[in-house]
Amino acid sequence: MFENYRFAPEEVSDGLEELVSAVRKRGQDPLPLFVSSFAKRLASDRRRYRDYGPYWWALKDVMNRNGHALGDQSDPLIMAHYAGQDDLQTLWMADQFRERYFLGEYMMVYSERFTLGMDGEPDYILWDGDMEG
Repeated sequence: MFENYRFAPEEVSDGLEELVSAVRKRGQDPLPLFVSSFAKRLASDRRRYRDYGPYWWALKDVMNRNGHALGDQSDPLIMAHYAGQDDLQTLWMADQFRERYFLGEYMMVYSERFTLGMDGEPDYILWDGDMEG
């Protein structure tokens, strides 16, 4: 259960370290910068929350705790399996999911169905009523 779309811990730490280092060299604080970037993407089309697949619930939690009121609907089980050890890891993983699976042409825009487990398990349907309206 929940084997798909996961990142190896080394991949997360290496990718995040490189990104955070570049941002800090420019004298910026990475967390507010990254949160702002996600907020801008969502402001143009709220239904693009689906771009983040199973990482959406953890991303939404980070956004809510950092001043962006995106609503209270959640899926704690999925969030627990698709969250990083800290907010920066969560943001990095959500962004990587979007880049690899949506921008990489594996999924169509507004896809809501994700195969999180092994063959034969039902697909996960991502639906956030807070973002659909």
